[in-house]
Amino acid sequence: MDTSKLRLQLRQHINCLSGLFKPAFGRERIFPAALYVHRFRCGKPTCHCAGGEPHSRLVLSIWRNTNKKTVCSAPSAHQEVLRRHTEAYRQLRQTRAKFRLWSKRTLQLLDKLEQARTVSLSDLGVKEQNPSEKEQL
Repeated sequence: MDTSKLRLQLRQHINCLSGLFKPAFGRERIFPAALYVHRFRCGKPTCHCAGGEPHSRLVLSIWRNTNKKTVCSAPSAHQEVLRRHTEAYRQLRQTRAKFRLWSKRTLQLLDKLEQARTVSLSDLGVKEQNPSEKEQL
């Protein structure tokens, strides 16, 4: 590929970086968990969930430093605060994932640019010696 096209692609790719980190500069506190609705049937044959809508409750799935996940009910008094903090955490993790992809693409473009700009000895007019010729010197 033409080096000028590669440089242009790299420049455009680098310009995408400025908006990527917006969630990282947020002031909202984060809570490393996911907040979701857990739906379940209790198993009692006379319960309304047996033939209709299942029970539901808001739960937190919390990640610990030991790579273990804990699931617990979200206290109803704190659900809105938990929702904001877990959403801020989710956005920050998405930013990290996008940056990882951005970095990978950047390295690919740099590798292509390096390959396109690399010259060989024959391009420079230098004759390469065979290994047997080197021994005779």
